[in-house]
Amino acid sequence: RLDQAERSSGEALARFRELGDEERTAWALMDLGVVAHYRGAAARARELLEEGRASFDSLGFKEGIAWSLNLIALTEINDGEHEPALRHLREALTLHRELGDRWRMCSVLEALAAVGCVCGWPKLAAGLIGAAAQLRATIGTPVSPCELPAHEHAVAALRDALGTAAWDSAYREGEVMSLDDTCRRVAGAELVGGEARAH
Repeated sequence: RLDQAERSSGEALARFRELGDEERTAWALMDLGVVAHYRGAAARARELLEEGRASFDSLGFKEGIAWSLNLIALTEINDGEHEPALRHLREALTLHRELGDRWRMCSVLEALAAVGCVCGWPKLAAGLIGAAAQLRATIGTPVSPCELPAHEHAVAALRDALGTAAWDSAYREGEVMSLDDTCRRVAGAELVGGEARAH
């Protein structure tokens, strides 16, 4: 319900600014940035999310920094900016892992899979989808409705790129991979000349 979210978040932003509450102001900016992102207003989304990130940085608030990096990366993926998206998602994954936030780690892994889907490492991307699915099963949380279209698009593209047998194999490999191994593989994936190579 994007219209309602925009109204509520806009009102919250105004009130938190009046109160001088920098952390809650940053969260309201993030909410508005998410609305803009899912409406396709990429420039506005980036502006709001970067402003929120700057506030979280100044506060040293790790959770907010991680969320903002994750969301900024989604705008970069949509704009075809895969190198900064990969960098921001790796940073977000590291921070969410340090925080023990397995829910957000799932979304970051799925966003990383979207990068891999278009940048040359489909096998690793399919494994990341499997790792996220296993983590979601462990904590009992589905893909959120707003993230589901991108998730389904990535899954379909990876199935097409790999073929059913290779997709199934890579997905199952991701399901049983340890979190340490998953994070190491993400850290080893790099973009080379606009393409990505997984080590």
